[in-house]
Amino acid sequence: MRLSLRGWGNLVPYECTYRGFGEPDALASDEFQIVVLREGYRSVMTYKVDESTGLFSRLETEYFADRGDAQPEWRLRYDYGLDDDPLAITGVCLVYPLENLSREWRYSDIRHAGTTLLTSVSDPTNVRVAVEYEHAAYPVLPSAIVDGSGNRWEWTYSCVLFGSLSGARGC
Repeated sequence: MRLSLRGWGNLVPYECTYRGFGEPDALASDEFQIVVLREGYRSVMTYKVDESTGLFSRLETEYFADRGDAQPEWRLRYDYGLDDDPLAITGVCLVYPLENLSREWRYSDIRHAGTTLLTSVSDPTNVRVAVEYEHAAYPVLPSAIVDGSGNRWEWTYSCVLFGSLSGARGC
């Protein structure tokens, strides 16, 4: 375990503890952790790594109102792991353990034109919103959003040229 005390400018100093792979008090072999202590508060960030790719598969942050609390005030988890883009977030979960309350959002993505595009989001009430991409000239810009009730919002894009007409190029 390595300890360090840090502070920036007029900010209150904070203490960081790092626990990682291969250390005597380490977590699982595929996790590392950063614990931040500041003015009686404690936050714990735990990173889980996919051993086959070396990339993050999950980030979980827990916030404790008191350094000695055993249960966090809240916990926020980000899930990663889209096969074509391992940095794309596939889900977010927010938990309030003391109130026995949790909320989860799930994301669906596709790869298109070399970019990861969001195709849908499901919220904690299981309402799903879909994003469509239909413009051939603008393949990575959304053309419509459709909510769970079938309401549809569409938009189009156009190209505006700036500068002199003699040096203008097409969009």
